[in-house]
Amino acid sequence: MAICFKRIGNTVIELRHDKQHPEIVSEFLGILSPLPIEPYIHTHRVVLSPSMPSHSHPMLTIHETHVTSELLPAVFVHEQMHWRLTQSQKTPAILGSLTRAFMTRPDLDPVHLAVCQLEVRALTTLFGRDAVRRIVDRRAGIQASIKLLCSIVMSSKPVLTASVQKRPARPAFPQAKDSSKIHAAAIQLPNRSLVEPAEPD
Repeated sequence: MAICFKRIGNTVIELRHDKQHPEIVSEFLGILSPLPIEPYIHTHRVVLSPSMPSHSHPMLTIHETHVTSELLPAVFVHEQMHWRLTQSQKTPAILGSLTRAFMTRPDLDPVHLAVCQLEVRALTTLFGRDAVRRIVDRRAGIQASIKLLCSIVMSSKPVLTASVQKRPARPAFPQAKDSSKIHAAAIQLPNRSLVEPAEPD
């Protein structure tokens, strides 16, 4: 693997890629650099792999087939949101809230529900609500399980109301008004916002 350091906005990214596919770096940067995606970057080490599937840990990895204008923004943000959760000390509370909110669906993984909700909110900010459904639909057959979870959170009342960005931003989704629902509130700490359960209004 070759290693290079590139910028997305003011953020330096360590990119690892197959030495035989140097062009993948330009393709990756060409897709993401024009987007205001920098606030959603929570890990700065990225592998562009010709063989490994896209995943978040221990190092964020993107399969080369996902480096397309149709797939890369969603896949990249999805894996970054996994890192967003690992950086929060409130993740157990988040997962508890989601488990209770979806208690009739024990088959659903609360971790991926949280990640997909954060992903959908980020994509809504980046591309607009109308475009998110088309973006999610493109993952059918490629990341079908992720598409299903994104579809579920898009059709449900939001459980998380914390910013997914490093700096404060207007939430993409309104907070649920039903005080009987367990929801979450954002608190701001340096370089990232965390989530903690809020008492019902």
